[in-house]
Amino acid sequence: MLHKTKYNNLTLCFKESRVPYNEILEDFVHLRLPIRKVFRNKDNTKVMLVQHQEQLYILKVFKPNGKKIERVLKSFFRKDYFLSLIQLNDELWSRGMRFQNDVYLLAQRKQGPYTDLYIMLNEYIPGTVLNEFDVIPEVIKQDLVHNMALLHQHKLISGDAHKGNFILSEHGLRIIDLSGKKFTRRRVAEDRLALESRFNIKEIERDFSYYLLKAKFHLRQKIKSGKQVLAKMFAF
Repeated sequence: MLHKTKYNNLTLCFKESRVPYNEILEDFVHLRLPIRKVFRNKDNTKVMLVQHQEQLYILKVFKPNGKKIERVLKSFFRKDYFLSLIQLNDELWSRGMRFQNDVYLLAQRKQGPYTDLYIMLNEYIPGTVLNEFDVIPEVIKQDLVHNMALLHQHKLISGDAHKGNFILSEHGLRIIDLSGKKFTRRRVAEDRLALESRFNIKEIERDFSYYLLKAKFHLRQKIKSGKQVLAKMFAF
């Protein structure tokens, strides 16, 4: 179950738990939360490993930049990606589906209909990230296909299915950093193509959306190659 409340100028949505997730956010805002490791430190995205008492968490701060007018207009017609993610994830966990990382809390700073700051508190999953494997065993590839199919069955997508977003934990294969974007056949096809190209997995479901997306990809590659040839021909 999710709860909603306000904290200063932030709107909070967090899971019901004995763990005080809202207090963890308060410690972060007041610079009292120990940071154990920084995974990403860009202007608009910060991802870090933080500790509260004896427990580790992944904390992500995202601040959209650019195209503000476009984002404001879209906010009237599209559901918030991050809000959708925490809601869908909570539904899956309540059904016992727990191969995806849990999302504990979402904080949003809104300017009218527009959100200009997101803070997310996620589950930290210890284990081996798949990009540490020189060769990924076939049994893990089978788990990848199975888990991705379950994800799609419940109207969620990865949106970025690369080796760094899969962790082999003591409880099996886990997937992290899911997308809260609207579920579409095209995005399902993008996930499947990612499994094929990045993991060399051939045993995937192929439908019309898959073949259409792959044809568009090959067409773009040919156009790009053609432009390079023309550039060389007319170079002085």
